[in-house]
Amino acid sequence: MSQHTFVLTRRVGRAPTLAERTLPDLLPGDYCGLRFTGPFERRTIVGPWGSGPAERQAPAELRTGRRCEKVAVELGVWARDAVELRVRPTVRRPERWSSRRQMRYFNHAHDAIDELARALAHGTPTAPVSLPVTRTA
Repeated sequence: MSQHTFVLTRRVGRAPTLAERTLPDLLPGDYCGLRFTGPFERRTIVGPWGSGPAERQAPAELRTGRRCEKVAVELGVWARDAVELRVRPTVRRPERWSSRRQMRYFNHAHDAIDELARALAHGTPTAPVSLPVTRTA
């Protein structure tokens, strides 16, 4: 396994600007063993065509039994009306973990990101729907 296979993602149907405003409210919570250890900071991905959309990233700890795994929680733009949550381990070689440790990580990480996605969706207001104006005559 390579490191990118340890990343879990969830899409939340909320506008990126509205979801960003909700992030400070999420920090003090505990989401099935996922606890933030720092604030969300702005991170911009720069590619060959210029700068991409701004993302937010926060350090966190995921309790997997007696052990705590260090992870990063990221919030990125998915579409105009959706964001993507990601949880990824911040250690160098998670593929070297034992199979038992990997199973504990995945079981707890899936529960934690599901609960975090529900909290983000619940705490973020839905964007008003604007329908295009059509003429009938």
